[in-house]
Amino acid sequence: WKYLLPGLIAGVCVSIVYLLTHPYPAFGAGLYLSMGEELIAQPFHLPETIPHYTDRGVPFAYPPLMLYVNGVFVSWLGVDPITYTRYVPNLVSVAALVPFYLFAETLLERRRAAGLATVLVAVMPPVLQWHISAGGIVRAPAYFLTLAGLYTGLKLFRSWNPRWLVASTLCFALTLLTHPMYATFFGVSYAWMWLSIDRSVRGFASGATVALGGGLLSSPWWVAVASTHGIDVFTGASAT
Repeated sequence: WKYLLPGLIAGVCVSIVYLLTHPYPAFGAGLYLSMGEELIAQPFHLPETIPHYTDRGVPFAYPPLMLYVNGVFVSWLGVDPITYTRYVPNLVSVAALVPFYLFAETLLERRRAAGLATVLVAVMPPVLQWHISAGGIVRAPAYFLTLAGLYTGLKLFRSWNPRWLVASTLCFALTLLTHPMYATFFGVSYAWMWLSIDRSVRGFASGATVALGGGLLSSPWWVAVASTHGIDVFTGASAT
C-alpha cells in the first residue's frame, strides 16, 4: 500500500482539480445517456436506432454494458446526469490505478518502480483526457477492465493457473461489452505478452482461449447487432 498510495493521492488530486474547474462535464456524454435511457426503456430488446441524433437517428451498434449501467443510475435511480457525468469517471479512473499498479509490479518486479509508474499514469494528460471527462462514463470502466485484464493475463502467461484463465476471459468479455477500442488494445497486449513472455503452444492456447471465451460470452450482443445492421458496422468502426 505504501507504494500504491502516492499514485492514488495523485489521482485524487487531479480529480479534485478537474471537478473544481469544470462545473459542467467536459466532452459531453449526452449520446451515451440517451442510449442508456433507450436501453432501460426496453431492457430485453436492443433498439435499432437511437433517436434525436441526426435526421434518422444513430444506428445502435454500441457495446451495451455501461450504457445499461448509466441508464439504471440516471433513469431508474434518478441520479442527476450532470453530477453523474462529473463524478463517476473520476472515481473509476482513480480505482483503475489499482490494477495498473498490480500489473506494473508484476511486470517490473520492483514495487518502487511500479509505484513511480502509477504516479506518472495518474497525472498523464493523454490518459486522463478521455477518462476523467464526461465520456469517461463508458471509457473509464473500459480502461479499468483492460488494466485488470492485463494484470490477470500477465499472471496467466507466467503461471498457467486456471483461475487466471477464467479471470482473463471474463475481463475480455466485459471489455468487449464496454468499448471496442479497449478490446482491441486488450487483444494486441495479449499477443505481445505471448511473444515476449511465453512463446509456447500452451501460451498460444491460453491466449486463444481468452479470445474465444470472451467472444462467446459477449456473443448475445454482437450477434444481435450483426443480424440487424450486418458486419459492416464492425468493419467500419475498426477502420478508425
